[in-house]
Amino acid sequence: MRYGPPHTLGQTEIEITRTDLDNGQLSQTVLDQMDEEAIEQLLGDTPTEHRSSALNNKLAQHLEQHREALFESLQQRRRPTHPPTAQTLARQFPGLPDSALEELLANLSNAERERLANGRVPLRVAEEARLLQARARLDRALLGLFRPSLANDDSLRIKQALQAAHPQAEPARLLQLALGDRQHCASLLGQQPINPRFRSPLRLANGQLGYPLSGRGLQGRALPAARRLRALYPELSSEQITGLQAELARGGDLGSAINQLEVEQRTLNRDLNRWVSTARTLEERFDRQQCTERLMSASRREGGAQAETLVLDRMQLEALPAFTARMPHIRNLRLEGLQMRRLEGSFLANFPNLETLEIVGNPDIDAETLFEALRSAPRLRELGLTDNGLTTLSPTAQQAIGAMPGLRLLWLSRNRLQLDTTSLGFLTRLPLDALGLAHNQITLNESLAAQFQDMIHPALLHLSGNPLQLAPDLRFMARLVHLELERCELQQWPDSLTILMSQPQYQLRYLNLSSNRIRTLPDLPGVLRTPFARDVAAHLPERRWLFNYNTLEAQTRARLGSSGVNVFEHAEDVPLWQGVFRGEASNAEEQLWSDLFDQGENAALLGVLERLAQSAEAQRDGEALRARVWKLLDDAAHDTVLRERLATVAGDFPPTCGDAGADAFSALEIEVLAHEAAAVAGSRPADLLSLYGKLYRRSQVNQLADRISWRRSLRKQALLDGAFDENLPPYDELDDPSAFPDSELQTGLVDDVEVRLALRQSLASALDYPEPSRGMLYRNTARINDTIIEMVKAAVLSLDRDAIAREQWLTQQPGWVEYLKREHAAQFSLITDFWRPGLDYLYYCLDETAEPVTSLDSSVRRALARVMPESPVDADGRLRRVVLNEQQYRQGVDALTAEQQQVETGLLTSLTRQTQTIGR
Repeated sequence: MRYGPPHTLGQTEIEITRTDLDNGQLSQTVLDQMDEEAIEQLLGDTPTEHRSSALNNKLAQHLEQHREALFESLQQRRRPTHPPTAQTLARQFPGLPDSALEELLANLSNAERERLANGRVPLRVAEEARLLQARARLDRALLGLFRPSLANDDSLRIKQALQAAHPQAEPARLLQLALGDRQHCASLLGQQPINPRFRSPLRLANGQLGYPLSGRGLQGRALPAARRLRALYPELSSEQITGLQAELARGGDLGSAINQLEVEQRTLNRDLNRWVSTARTLEERFDRQQCTERLMSASRREGGAQAETLVLDRMQLEALPAFTARMPHIRNLRLEGLQMRRLEGSFLANFPNLETLEIVGNPDIDAETLFEALRSAPRLRELGLTDNGLTTLSPTAQQAIGAMPGLRLLWLSRNRLQLDTTSLGFLTRLPLDALGLAHNQITLNESLAAQFQDMIHPALLHLSGNPLQLAPDLRFMARLVHLELERCELQQWPDSLTILMSQPQYQLRYLNLSSNRIRTLPDLPGVLRTPFARDVAAHLPERRWLFNYNTLEAQTRARLGSSGVNVFEHAEDVPLWQGVFRGEASNAEEQLWSDLFDQGENAALLGVLERLAQSAEAQRDGEALRARVWKLLDDAAHDTVLRERLATVAGDFPPTCGDAGADAFSALEIEVLAHEAAAVAGSRPADLLSLYGKLYRRSQVNQLADRISWRRSLRKQALLDGAFDENLPPYDELDDPSAFPDSELQTGLVDDVEVRLALRQSLASALDYPEPSRGMLYRNTARINDTIIEMVKAAVLSLDRDAIAREQWLTQQPGWVEYLKREHAAQFSLITDFWRPGLDYLYYCLDETAEPVTSLDSSVRRALARVMPESPVDADGRLRRVVLNEQQYRQGVDALTAEQQQVETGLLTSLTRQTQTIGR
C-alpha cells in the first residue's frame, strides 16, 4: 500500500514492512533509506548513534501535536459510502455520527425516504436529526472532561463554567457533576433541552438508560428476580420494577412468571424477525423492520411517560404480524396510514387492557374482518375508525361495538357511511359522550331526522361535511356541548335547535352552521331571545356561534352580527393575502411553508395568518411582522408538540377581521414564549415562574376587557328592547360611560376583540407583560379612554396581589401543567397506577370471564362503595365480585375517574406551591 503525494521524478520512496513495525524498527528503517543530506535537514547534527531515538521523539511530538487531525483523517478514511438519501441528511447535519445516521435511515417511511432522495428533509426526520446532532456534540464535549487529551473548545467551556460554580472540585468531581446534569451542560453550549415526549429512533437522544454518558444506570446490587426483570424492561425505574415484581408474585410462583415473560419476549423477537425475512420487496422489508422495532420497544415497556402508548404509522403493511405476547401495559394503540387490508383479532388480543384504539387511513381494509377483530378489544373507552372506507354499520359492526360497555367516544369520520333506520337506532342507544360522523355520505329524510330524538347522551356531535339536507332533531340532547353542522347542505334553520338553545340550563357552548344555504331565520327575534343566544351576545366565556358563508339576507346578517354571531361572508377561495408573508420569502422559507400547509395540515394556523394579513400591523410594518411570522412558523416546524398546541389555540379564534387575526397571532406568540421557557426551565423554574407571573397580568387584562364588553352588550340589548333608564344594566365598574354614551351605544358596535387589543397594548409596559401585537385597524371602535386604562391598571395590580387566585390560574395553564407532568412524571404515573386496579375490578364485575381482582386499596374501595349496588367486600372484609350491568359499570368508572382527577389536581397544586417556593 502506497502513502504520500503522487509520484514525481526524483522523489525518494521508503519501503516499510509489517515486520519493521512489529519489531519497533520504523525510525531505523526510514533512516537507512535516506541520504545524508536529507538526514541532516531532518535531524541536524545529531550523532549517528542517537539518530534513531531522535527521529522517534520527533515523530511522537508530531503525532501529539496533530492528534485530532490524525484521528479525523482515520475516521474519514473508514467512513462508508452513503446512499443518496443519507447524503442529503449528512449534508444538512454534518455533525451527525454515522451510527445515528444509519439508525435514522432504518426508521424512515417509504414516503420520507423518497423525499430525502429528492433532496428534501421531512420535518420529523429533521427534528430527530437535529437533536441527535446536538447530543453528539455534547457527548464529545463530556468525553473531553473524561479524557483531557480529547478535549475540544466545548469541553473547555463546560469545564470553566463548572469550575466557577465549584472552585474546589477535583477533575473527577467535575466529570461527575457534568454527567449528573447533562441538560445544564447542554445549556452551556447554547442547546435547548430535549422535550421529554420526543422519542428518536435511537431511543438515546434524551439521555435515557443505556446511553453511555446518560449519568444513570443500575444502582447497587439487585436481587436475581429484579435483575431479570431489569433485563426485560431496562427503562423501568426501581420503584416500577419492585411494583411489577409484587404484581407477578401475587399470581403465584414469581420465578415461573418471569420465565414466561422471558419466553414471550424471545418468541416475539423470533416471530417478528421471521416475518421481516419473508418481505417481497426492499420497501416492504424496511416497513416490516420498522414495525418490528416498535413492537419490540413496546414489549420492553420503553418510552417513559409514553410507555402505555403504541403507535404504528408512516409505514405500509397489508397485514400486521401474527404473534402471541401479552402487553397488558399498553392502554393506547394507534394504527395510522398503514394501508391495511385485514386486521386480525389475534393481534388486538395481545393488548388486553386497551382503552383507546385508533385505526386511521386504511381505505381498502375489509370491514367485516375489521369489526370481527374489534371483538378482541371489549374494554375500549375510545374507538376511532377514521378514513377506512366504511360504507355501513353492518350487524357485525353493531355486535362488536355494542359489546364495549365502557365505550364513550366513537369517531367514524371520513368514511363513506350511510345511515338507515337500523344503524341510526343502534347509534342512538349507545351511551356515548362524543360521536364523530363528519365527512361521510349521510343524508337524512324526515323519518331519520326525527329519529335523532332518541339520541340523548352525546355532549359532542360532529356531522359536518355530510349532504344531510335536513338537520337532525336535537330537541332532547340536553347534554350537548359541541355541535358541528358545517357544509351539510341545510337550507332551513332547525327548529329543534331553537328548542335546545331555549333550555334555561342549556349546556351548548359551540355551534357551527357555516357553509350551508340558510338565508334567513323565520323567527329571528325568538332565536335571539334564547338563553344561549343572549349569552353569545354578552360574550360569555366559551360561547361560540359560527354562521359563516350562508349568503344570509343583509338584515338577518346585520342583526346576528350585532349579537355576537360570526357571520363572515367573504369568498371562500384563497385570496392573494399570502403575498404579505411570502412576497420576499427565501427558498428555505418557501420550503417551510410547503411543509406546513401544502398537505392541507395546520388549517387553523393558516386561517390566523390569513386574517393577520389584513391587520394594522401588516399595513404599517409588514417587514417586522413577516419576521415574526417566519420565526413562529420555523419554531412550529421544528417541534411537533408546539405545532399541535398552536393548532389548538388557533382553532379557538373566530374568522372575522384583521384585528382578530392580530389578537390570535399574539396569543400564538405567547404560547411559543411559554413553551420555550418551559423547555429550558428544568430544575431551575425561576424564569418560567416570572414569565407566568407576567402572563397572569396579561390574562387579567383580557378578562377585565371581556367583562367591560359584556356589560356594554347587556346595556346595548336593553336599549334596543326599549328599557327605561332605571331598568338599564349598569356599565362595568371599570368602564367610563362617556367613552361610549347610550346615544352611540344603541347603534354602535360592541367589539370584544378591539377592546382586548386596545387595553392590552395600552397597559403592556405599565404592567410589565409581553404583548407581541402592535397597532390596530379599528382602535376607535374599542371606545377606550385614559380613564378606563387607569382603572383597569389599578384593578390588575390589585388582582396580582391575590396569591391564591394567581395559583389557581397557574394550575390551569396547559404549558405549566405539561411542565409539572414532565418534571414529576413518576408521581403522576403513581396516581394512574393506584386507581387502575379499580377499573380492572369494575370490568371483572361486568364480565365474569375477565381476570379476577382480589384486592383493592381502601381508598379505591370507598370510592366504589358509594356507587356500587352492593358492598364490594364480604362479611370478612374480603373483596368480592358484585354483578354489574352496563349503566352501573359506567357509574363506577365515572366515580373512579373523578377521584383520580381530584388527586391529580391536588398534586398539581402541591407541586405548584413547592416550585414557587424553590423558584423564589
